[in-house]
Amino acid sequence: MEGAVSTQFSRVLIVRRGQAAIRVARTCKRLGITAVAVRSSTSTLLHLEACDVSLEVTDEEGRLDIGQLVEKAVADEIDAVHPGFGRFHQRAELARALEQQGLPFVGQDADAAAALADRAAFRALVTEVGAKVVPGSEGAVADLAEAARLAEDVGYPVVLGPADDGDAPTWTVVRDEDDLPAAYQSLADQGPVALEAWLPRARAVELLVAIDSNGDVAPVCDREETLFAEGRSLIEECPSAAFVFRTDGEAIREMAFDIALRVARHVDCPGLLRVGILVDEAGRLFVSHADLGLPMLLTAAEMVTGLDLVELEMSLAAGDPLPDEVLALQPSGHAISAQLMAAVDCDLNAVAETLRFPAAPQRSVRVEQSVAPGFSMPSDDQPRLAKVTAFAPIRHQAALTLDRMLAGAVIAPYPTNRDRLRGILNDESFRAGQYDASFFETRQSN
Repeated sequence: MEGAVSTQFSRVLIVRRGQAAIRVARTCKRLGITAVAVRSSTSTLLHLEACDVSLEVTDEEGRLDIGQLVEKAVADEIDAVHPGFGRFHQRAELARALEQQGLPFVGQDADAAAALADRAAFRALVTEVGAKVVPGSEGAVADLAEAARLAEDVGYPVVLGPADDGDAPTWTVVRDEDDLPAAYQSLADQGPVALEAWLPRARAVELLVAIDSNGDVAPVCDREETLFAEGRSLIEECPSAAFVFRTDGEAIREMAFDIALRVARHVDCPGLLRVGILVDEAGRLFVSHADLGLPMLLTAAEMVTGLDLVELEMSLAAGDPLPDEVLALQPSGHAISAQLMAAVDCDLNAVAETLRFPAAPQRSVRVEQSVAPGFSMPSDDQPRLAKVTAFAPIRHQAALTLDRMLAGAVIAPYPTNRDRLRGILNDESFRAGQYDASFFETRQSN
């Protein structure tokens, strides 16, 4: 996307620490933009090496002092703030604070983000644009009695989750009425609870859409994120295998993008929008969530589209129209990403001794490390050690390459989930592209 950012920012503060800052800084440096990192007084983190300079901000148990951060950004003449990718848990607070100072928050808008997070408002929007939502509560259920009545209406099994977070990774499956009280109470202790029907054979697909300041929208790509466990996506692929291996897959993909574009036209925020859709066995589409910003595992999307998504997001935030590269985009090939993570019961603050992967051409493999020998794992990334992505003209070749990279990795001192990732990649149903939301449950019962 050469020359895509016509109104360049000159000094960008990257709020998220770890691999997100490394990735955003790489694009900033290529564009001649000064990348500014956030550090704490005790930081020995890899992203500080990747950025040009850093600002020290008080960090208490992973929460930044937002008032101090904004004050220092103004004093340092920062002209834009980038959240990184994935979910920054203090996004709403920071968005409002930046808005008061007139500082751009790349790819974010406080009002737009709040509207997408409001379950009742978002479900109403989806219905308004003519799409389906998963049967369930429109907002939060009032109490356990209402949850029980609704569960009977939609039919067990159901799922429970935070009512103010449609993209929450912590949805709990409830098999029958005996399990409902305990599951409901555990979530109610943390906040409002929503209830939905459970679609065990569904595939989870996320559509990426670009929006410019004129309100024009364009499709970018689709990604599959069905393989979710313990609140994290373990393996994602682009394009979605849910479409690749169906005879009617291309028609369903077109319908899914049509829905995503209709939703995007109601979002007043230049940048990137992720629209989550569940695809059931019959090919019916249910909108599950939408959120602003870059996906956590963006590399697969970049390798298939050839775009620098960080550059695209900053270009749109700077007020540029949708570039021709996006309007004429023709994704090709297949990419699969894996999150290599340390075991949560090990010392996540231990300094890395070894993290080494087999040599591979950059065009076919990208390894994005959160740590390196001599550095600690940043709290924003824990327990992720690295994201490994393999690209090839065909899916099977990408899977084989990714498996080889994981098999040859040398890691110390952390125990990891490498064997689990390799087990997925070598599973017959995964190789055939015939997996769904019941993947892990089915294998645990065998």
